[in-house]
Amino acid sequence: VFVLFAGFAGYAYAYREKVLPNVFLGDMSLSGLSYKEAENKISTVAAEATEDKVVLHIGEKTLEEEASTLGLEYDIEGSLLEAWQFGHSGSFGNRVRQKIRALFRRSYFFPHISGDLTKTDSWLEKVALEVDDPVQNANLEVRDGNAYIVEPENGAEINKNDIRKRILDGFHRFSAPDLMVEPEVTYPQVTSDDARNLSEKAISLTGEQFNLSIEGRGFVFYPNVLGKWIKLVNDSDAGPRITYDEGKIRAYIESNIVPKVVSAPKDAKFSFANGTIQLLQPSVAGKNLNIEKGARAIAEELQKEERTSPFKLEMESVSAKINEELVRNVGRYGIKELIGSATTSFSGSSSSRVHNIRTGAQFINGIVLPPGEEFSTIKHLGSIDGASGYLQELVIKEDRTVPEFGGGLCQVSTTLFRAAMDSGLKITERHNHSYRVSYYEPPVGMDATIYSPKPDLRFVNNTSHHILIQSAVSGRSVTFNFYGTKDGRRVEISNPEIYAVSEPGEIIYVDDPTMEPGTERYLERAHAGAKTVFYY
Repeated sequence: VFVLFAGFAGYAYAYREKVLPNVFLGDMSLSGLSYKEAENKISTVAAEATEDKVVLHIGEKTLEEEASTLGLEYDIEGSLLEAWQFGHSGSFGNRVRQKIRALFRRSYFFPHISGDLTKTDSWLEKVALEVDDPVQNANLEVRDGNAYIVEPENGAEINKNDIRKRILDGFHRFSAPDLMVEPEVTYPQVTSDDARNLSEKAISLTGEQFNLSIEGRGFVFYPNVLGKWIKLVNDSDAGPRITYDEGKIRAYIESNIVPKVVSAPKDAKFSFANGTIQLLQPSVAGKNLNIEKGARAIAEELQKEERTSPFKLEMESVSAKINEELVRNVGRYGIKELIGSATTSFSGSSSSRVHNIRTGAQFINGIVLPPGEEFSTIKHLGSIDGASGYLQELVIKEDRTVPEFGGGLCQVSTTLFRAAMDSGLKITERHNHSYRVSYYEPPVGMDATIYSPKPDLRFVNNTSHHILIQSAVSGRSVTFNFYGTKDGRRVEISNPEIYAVSEPGEIIYVDDPTMEPGTERYLERAHAGAKTVFYY
C-alpha cells in the first residue's frame, strides 16, 4: 500500500504542471505538455487547418472553399481549458479518480470552434444551387380548353445538415475535410394520376379571362395565360390540389404590367444665385407596385370559383429623396459656396450637336447630390432618344462615326468630369474616347465618353454636405458649377503628358450604293492618335 501510495504521489507531483497522460484534443495528443507548450501546439495545428481547403466531391463536380472564408475559427484558450483541467480541478476525490483513469484509458476532448458559421451555411446553399436537381411534380397546362399532363421527374439533393456536421467533425480533428458526397434521391409528391384527377377542375378554373385593375387601368389575363400558371401541390392534410405558380405570375407582371404603371420619383431641382437657393422644379412622387405582394394576391384570387371582377391592386407612393424642404431648411444641407467648376467650348458644332448639348445640360441642371451618393451621368440624361428631345448627330461607335440620337452629349460628360475633379470628388467610372476629338482639346486626354447604357461617367460626393450641380450654356460653351461647402481639400491636376503619337493609317473607302458612281465624300477626316497620362 505504501509503495502504491508513494508511486501515485510521485506521478501526481510529476504532472502537477503538465497535461495528464492519454489526454487528446481531437486526434492530437497533449500528454505531458505544459500549458504554454500545449497552447503553442494547438495554435500551430489550428492555423494549418484553417489555411487549408474544404473539398466536396459530388458526382463529377469537385467544389472547394478556403476554410478561412467559411467562418471556421478555433478558440485556442477555450479548447485547451477542458483538457488542462482534467485531473487538475474539482474536488480532491474527482482529481484522484481522473488521474488514475489517465494511467489506463484515453480521454478525448474536442476543440472549440467559434467564428461565423453562417458563412459555412451560405456556402452550402450555393453548393446546393449548383448541384441539386430539383424534383418535378406532375403538373397540368391548360391550352385552348384542354388539359395536358406534364410528367413528374425524380430529383436529387445534397443533405446540407449532414455535410455541415461532417465538415465540423473534420475540424474537430484539426483537419480540413475532403468529402465524398452522395446526393439523396427525392421523389415527386404529385403523380400523373393526381394530375389526371385534377384536369377537369383545372379546365374549369382557367375557362374565363381574369380582369385586373390598377388605379383604373385595366389588364386582361386570357385563359391560355392562366393555363400556363397552374401548379399542382400535395398538402399532407388536403392531398393534391391546384394552386398557381407565383414565380410565373411575378415574371408576367414584371414584363407586361410594371413598365406601364410604375414611375420613378423625380427629385426637386434648384438654382443657386447671389448666395441663395431657389426652387427650379418641384419634386414629383413616384408610384411603385409591390410585385411580390401582388403576385400572391392574384394567385389566391385565381383559386376561387367566384372571383372579383375586376380584381384591384393598389399602387404604393414613393417619395422623392430631394424635395422642396431643402429650400426651407437650406442651412442643414451646406449648399453655400462654389467648390468646383469647369467650362468647355463646342465652337464649330452643328446645330443638332448644339441642341443636344443644351438639352443634356438642362437635364442635369439643378440636381442635388447627397453626401455619399454616386452620380450617374447616363441616369440623369434621361432616355437618349427623340422622345426626350434629342436629335440625331454623329457619335463614335466602334471604329467609325455614325449619326445617332444624342450625338454631342460627351461634351456634357467631359465638362462634368472636369468639374467633379475641380471639386476634389472621387471619380468611380470614367472612359476616354477611342480616338481624339478636337472639341475636348486642349487639354489632350482629359475627356469622358458616355453611351447608354455603358460606358458611363460616375463620381461620388465624398464630402459631408450636399452638392448642387448647376449648368449654363452661353454662346458656344457649356459650364458646370458645383456648389457645396469647402472642407479644406486641395486639388492638384497635372498637365497631360502626350506620348506614343500614332499617325493615321491608309484611307478606308466604304462603298455606298446610294451615291452616284465615281463620287466621293468624307465621313471622317484623318488625324493622329496619341496616348496621354495626367495625375489627379
